[in-house]
Amino acid sequence: MTRPLSPDLNLLATLPQLEPGLQPLDGPVLMIGPCLPAPRLGAASAHPSLDVLPADGLRVYVSLGTVMNGKPRIYEQILDGLAVLDASVVVSAGTSLRRLSERRRARTWLFERVPQVALLPQVDLVVTHGGNNTVQECLALGKPMLMVPFGGDQIENAARVERLGVGEALNPTRLDREQVRDAAVRVVAASQLRSRALATSLGGTDGARDGATAVLDFLGERTRRRAALAHALRKDDALDDLVGEPPLPPPEFSL
Repeated sequence: MTRPLSPDLNLLATLPQLEPGLQPLDGPVLMIGPCLPAPRLGAASAHPSLDVLPADGLRVYVSLGTVMNGKPRIYEQILDGLAVLDASVVVSAGTSLRRLSERRRARTWLFERVPQVALLPQVDLVVTHGGNNTVQECLALGKPMLMVPFGGDQIENAARVERLGVGEALNPTRLDREQVRDAAVRVVAASQLRSRALATSLGGTDGARDGATAVLDFLGERTRRRAALAHALRKDDALDDLVGEPPLPPPEFSL
């Protein structure tokens, strides 16, 4: 992020209020905000996970993403810690589903996959590995996070969430139920109002829409420049001014 790749246009799927401490960036950089998937109709809207959570009490969504979900021990510690709080929990368990299904817990619903964006408005807390999509969706929807990052961008996402004051990170190699219980209590108590305020500050940002508009505007301006250059070249009295004018290279974009 600190070194834009394209000399023409760089689109960052974030906003300044989501990047505390980020210094001004050089070059043609445009922050467009989070790019969230559009709500899906049909099977996703009828998914059973959307109908199980009660209207009261602590409601939690747990997901370790599409790559890190084969870690039943981590899930076990998370679910045991939440059980002490008598929380209602929906779990996107992935490949850990069979192992987790061997032990039943009250007020806990296990699924292999969950329509995450549709479920998030129903919950008070999200326990996540810290993948970029989940973090962006939680920030945009005002949901505090308890992070269990394993590596890569998850580490930086966890640090960013803590800097924003909308969550807390735990070390997966030393995770136990007591840590989960205590951290969940702290995050819910300290981060819910901040999470909602941050989501409100985004003001309905649509990163996909604004990114598409930026690319079309850039291409439109480039087309106008080419047309103006071609028109000038056809005029004899403009030839002297255009000597040495370099051809326009193909545009480059980064997202």
